[in-house]
Amino acid sequence: MRDLAAATGGLPLINHNDLRVSIDQAMKDNQTYYMLGFYSSNPSQDNRFRRVHLTVTGRPDLTVRTREGYVAAPVSDAKAPVTANDAVKKAAGEIIPSGRHRIRVLNPSIAVDPKKHAISIKSYVQIDPRSWQFATQGQNHIASFEMIGLAYNLDNRLVGGFSKNYNLPFKPDVYQTLMKQGINIPSEIEIKKQGIYNLRVVVRNKVTGSALSASEWVESN
Repeated sequence: MRDLAAATGGLPLINHNDLRVSIDQAMKDNQTYYMLGFYSSNPSQDNRFRRVHLTVTGRPDLTVRTREGYVAAPVSDAKAPVTANDAVKKAAGEIIPSGRHRIRVLNPSIAVDPKKHAISIKSYVQIDPRSWQFATQGQNHIASFEMIGLAYNLDNRLVGGFSKNYNLPFKPDVYQTLMKQGINIPSEIEIKKQGIYNLRVVVRNKVTGSALSASEWVESN
């Protein structure tokens, strides 16, 4: 596990009989971080391992964790999922959320409404529109997508979820603002009790058919 964590830029959390200790440490570790990505200047897909090395100059107090590298594998000729359900299931089942279009789950929290005797997981889903393919209608840009939210408990059992369709028209001036700030969509999943949950969100672009995922942990205060 230590080797796997070191190779992927992760943090090994072992030798704890209490799972809460590891989860608390993981959540604290994720309170402040920067996520960096890049496109290689070498277009060759030669199946060779390419090392990744990252340093931060002028800040010896910071710790940098990154994967050791990647294999420049050829693009698969396999066909994409033929149905929307296939795309959504594939994205929701990914152990490591991924996608060319960046999606983030922001500020997840567990809210309690004593008047309605209701408990829910609330968050915002942020879509980076700079790599998002929009439909157009006149001068307006249309964000057409399906959003699926899933909540799992520590036994990896599905305890709640939602599915919504969006068809959002943006005027040119609003569209330019979104290019800088992103699209923020509120989400809410009803659950039966407080605790620790894994929140997974899948967004399927109806223009391209691609489905992308994001994941965050949330815990009752």
